[in-house]
Amino acid sequence: MRRNADLHPDDHAARVALRDHLRDLRHAHGLSQRQYADLLGVTQGAVGSFEGCPRANMMIASTQRRARVLNHRLTLTIAGLPGVPPTPETANAWALSEDPNPDIADTFYRIAIISHLRTIRLWSETTLQQLADRMGCRESAVSMAERGQDNPALSTYQRFARALGGRLDLSLQPVHEHVQS
Repeated sequence: MRRNADLHPDDHAARVALRDHLRDLRHAHGLSQRQYADLLGVTQGAVGSFEGCPRANMMIASTQRRARVLNHRLTLTIAGLPGVPPTPETANAWALSEDPNPDIADTFYRIAIISHLRTIRLWSETTLQQLADRMGCRESAVSMAERGQDNPALSTYQRFARALGGRLDLSLQPVHEHVQS
């Protein structure tokens, strides 16, 4: 999906707050950028770039990993949209998002969120093209996102929710494990 402006200024602020919360958690765990980078399997420069980037548009999978290393889980909450019952696919993805393997859990969490957004789109009788027009992208980009065939940025899911008339709240929830060493 090509880079587009946020559909609401609160979305950028939410990503900046999330990025800053991750940095504060790193500090609270007493980890230097080098130590954090080693735990993530990235360079210290990558951590510094992430923590200092004014754009703050993180990929969901890497943000999940950053949170997990700090004993937290990225939580994406769809708000302001109708409460539509989950499809069997969505319900299955939600169940698998509790898998003990964090990589599997994170993957199915992303699938559950986008699947639920797709269900809301279909329930509201919004076509792919209508949603793409509202999001400022191509129909094929929305279709790829709905099928999980891209590595989505947080802004993609935020724009998806905004284009449907809601929002996506971003937060970090603690999990009860020890920081990796």
